Amino acid sequence: MVKLITSLIDQYLEYVNVTKSKGMYEYEKSHLTVLKEYCIRSNTINLNDLTEQKLYAFMNYLKEVRDNSTITINKKLSAFKRVLHFSNVKRHPIFRIQKMKEHKKRFSVLTEEELKKIFDYCDHQADERGKIEQLVIHLFFETGVRLSELVAIEKKNINLMDHTIVLSKTKTNVERVVFFTSLTKQMMIDVMRQNHHPQYLVWNISKNKPYDKESIHALFKRIKYRCELELFHPHMFRHTFATKMIEEGMPITSLQIILGHSSVKTTEVYLHISLKKVHEDYNKIFNKT
Repeated sequence: MVKLITSLIDQYLEYVNVTKSKGMYEYEKSHLTVLKEYCIRSNTINLNDLTEQKLYAFMNYLKEVRDNSTITINKKLSAFKRVLHFSNVKRHPIFRIQKMKEHKKRFSVLTEEELKKIFDYCDHQADERGKIEQLVIHLFFETGVRLSELVAIEKKNINLMDHTIVLSKTKTNVERVVFFTSLTKQMMIDVMRQNHHPQYLVWNISKNKPYDKESIHALFKRIKYRCELELFHPHMFRHTFATKMIEEGMPITSLQIILGHSSVKTTEVYLHISLKKVHEDYNKIFNKT
């Protein structure tokens, strides 16, 4: 039976779209679309046409033309393996290809100086849009939420008395609770007074719709320019939050719960990138001698 590569990918993505989170669907789609387009351009239509030689050619294309890292290449190959598993294809050359050795990069975190620039800029925006964007930045910093989780925050899930937010739409589809400070509580109250939409906290008043990923990325692009930052994107706040919590002594299991990691091993990566406290502890010991 002839199996079309595009059909296999489309059927798998349809399944993911129905059964998994929106974030997972977008993740799988982003990786599989590249392979799908490559197969169409190279006239690799049937699954049997995707030989080991063509797979290596695809990997070389990702590396040389698209400048993808080994981590990204591995993710794209793994995504297609999931397609084949879903389609009950047990034998294919892709299963013989070894995972490429990954050179993991250190996570990008914001420095104290960069945070000061960002907050100085946001905290001086006095108009209605500025107040919402100020809240967005503070929520990213204080909660460690993902972008998709922040824009989905609903008013009904906010407890101003306990300073908690129940995230009902998460990457893992498992609800979790995050916390915020008294300063951010007041920002929330101010924003909710001007935002009369019954459901979402972060509501785009000028466009009369919820903030989405594109509008958040536009905000970060503007802040990056205004604050003269070399690198600035929403996920940096998640890395910065996790690093700060580790440096301040939060137990790794508590951080795991806040970040929503299914495995503590995922959270443990922040033990390795948080060197500030380690260096301070080292100096304390040697300064005694």
